[in-house]
Amino acid sequence: MILAGTKYESGSAKGPGYGYASFITLTEFLDPNNGFLVNDSCTIEAEVCVVNDGHQHHPNDNRIVPLVTRNNDNNNLVDFKGLCKVKKDFVSLLEEACSKHPKLVEGQKRRNQSEKFIENSIMTLGKVLHFLKSHKDVKDCTDDAVKEFQNLWKELESFGFDDLTWLENDVKIYMVKKLNENVDLGGEKGELLKVD
Repeated sequence: MILAGTKYESGSAKGPGYGYASFITLTEFLDPNNGFLVNDSCTIEAEVCVVNDGHQHHPNDNRIVPLVTRNNDNNNLVDFKGLCKVKKDFVSLLEEACSKHPKLVEGQKRRNQSEKFIENSIMTLGKVLHFLKSHKDVKDCTDDAVKEFQNLWKELESFGFDDLTWLENDVKIYMVKKLNENVDLGGEKGELLKVD
């Protein structure tokens, strides 16, 4: 929760903290060096918990049950070029991309962004590269997978990397192929409707 000009400590849902783990001032939120806003966009991650309503009685009724849990297994994360921690699965893809396009890392170092901002940007680049590598045949992708990829690409662009033109061609080809596949399917259905 962000309140203009104030900063609160954490507290319970009934206490002065309104159940939020921490608060920041609006000034801190709007400061571009903190990495909360990137190109007027903000990504929010939330954890939702449910407290037992008391209608049933079980031995563990008094505890809070998280609906969404964060994987805190840092064994899956490794240091990447001293910038941040990334998933092990992304390291070889990122190493290859950064060796061919050194401006990726140089730009992140030069901008002097927060560690979290850099981690999110590099992790998103890793997700895009991993997606392209693991989805070679567009015909095998579901519409949900395409939407996921489109969202990843928009997120990656929002981080303001110096040069993503080397990647844009693969992305455009991928998007055009999926668009053509959808148009062809629409054409076949349209012809069937004309026959009836």
